[in-house]
Amino acid sequence: MNIAENMTRLQEQLVSRHAKPQTLAMVDKYITLAQRMGGNEHTSQLRVLQRLMRAPEAAKDTTIYNDLAGLEEVLDGIRAENAREREAMENRPIPKTKKFYKEQKARKQKS
Repeated sequence: MNIAENMTRLQEQLVSRHAKPQTLAMVDKYITLAQRMGGNEHTSQLRVLQRLMRAPEAAKDTTIYNDLAGLEEVLDGIRAENAREREAMENRPIPKTKKFYKEQKARKQKS
């Protein structure tokens, strides 16, 4: 997803979290800017959100920053949960192949 699409998704999440109007206005401003700029830069929602948190508007207004920080906490939790699931999937025991058991049987018969 490009930056404009990620910002749109972030805006939807902020709306569902009942963010303040000034936060939504700031995100909307940056969405229109990103759409005008175009580009195909692919980045995560968390990275885009962190960039928004460094915007001058967020630095000046604590309510905007707090709305964005609350969403960052949620997204970071989701990212951590996905990482745990991925790690569990990678560390699960892998079943032995039929070839393994044939070779094992052949070794036992030779002994």
